[in-house]
Amino acid sequence: MMRQRFLLHALLIVIVAAVVMAVSGCSTAVGPAGPPGEDGNANVVAGVVEITNADWFEGSYVYDNEQGGSTSRSARVFQLNVPEITQEIFDLGMVHVFMLVPEIFTGPPAYWAPLPYQYMAFGDTYYYNFAYTFDVGRLKLYYFHTTNNDGTFPPSPFTITLPVKTFKYVITSATAIESMASEGVDAHDLDEVMRFLSRTTP
Repeated sequence: MMRQRFLLHALLIVIVAAVVMAVSGCSTAVGPAGPPGEDGNANVVAGVVEITNADWFEGSYVYDNEQGGSTSRSARVFQLNVPEITQEIFDLGMVHVFMLVPEIFTGPPAYWAPLPYQYMAFGDTYYYNFAYTFDVGRLKLYYFHTTNNDGTFPPSPFTITLPVKTFKYVITSATAIESMASEGVDAHDLDEVMRFLSRTTP
């Protein structure tokens, strides 16, 4: 069963590798295996993947709702094979994903934002949403729409042409999580994480 990560319920987690190895997005539905982390921190693996509009495939995203049930949304999906997500990581560690977010939807990249990430579409009638789930050996990214509660229905995500999106994933062992927590590092602030890593990585 995959774990869903919601922004308002995200735990204090993650650490990012000192040097992230870039992995290009592939033109098929299933992405290539993620790169290993640099030597010097055996408790962390990190990678970057770029996803084009053609790389996403049609699927759905299921998440818990406020009524205690679940909601399914039509979604664009991208799957990345990441063998470093082991059973031990799934049980005791953590996987976190950041997206390179522009100041405006089609503008230049400006900052890294943790997933899940949501922002208003043009016209303020619905939201763009990016989320992820992970399981042993794989990471899935999702793009879907939700309403702005004004009685309108958002368009299908399958009709949207997405610009190239860049995502950074971080796989963290239980040992690294404890170290982050003891230092009071804000896992959602990538700059703060990098500063922490510069102090602790040989």
